[in-house]
Amino acid sequence: MSASKAPELVDWLLAELPAVLAAIDRPAGRAVEIHEGWPGDIVQCDTVVIGDHVITQDEKDLGARHRNELVAINLEIITIRPGGTASDAREGAYEIYEAINTRMRIYPSGLTLGGAACQAQMEPTNFLYGIKDKSRSGLLRCVLTAKTRI
Repeated sequence: MSASKAPELVDWLLAELPAVLAAIDRPAGRAVEIHEGWPGDIVQCDTVVIGDHVITQDEKDLGARHRNELVAINLEIITIRPGGTASDAREGAYEIYEAINTRMRIYPSGLTLGGAACQAQMEPTNFLYGIKDKSRSGLLRCVLTAKTRI
């Protein structure tokens, strides 16, 4: 029995999201990058960061062999638009969010972690505008919540 399904969920995101993000219509040479953990100063124009996660387990009424687990993973979508506007940064962030969220809606219960069924949903929590040298940026924070039994 594993201690948590959180590592498997992060691995699933790292395996699934590149194809989802590659399907977004992008200008040449501007692919959306994905990083586990904050990438520091190497953030490109569009980046998805798989961030911190919170794990809650409940053993009540399940006996000694099973636990319900709720994993909440913070996802941060960063957009930088050189020469762009605040609207360009916001629209880019929500375009990336919608691609990921559509994948989650299409298969909300189809995710399996180590053979255990998992229900997952994603929701935005807040958006921040930013100004960089000759560009506009945006940061859309989201939470991916997964419920599973371990």
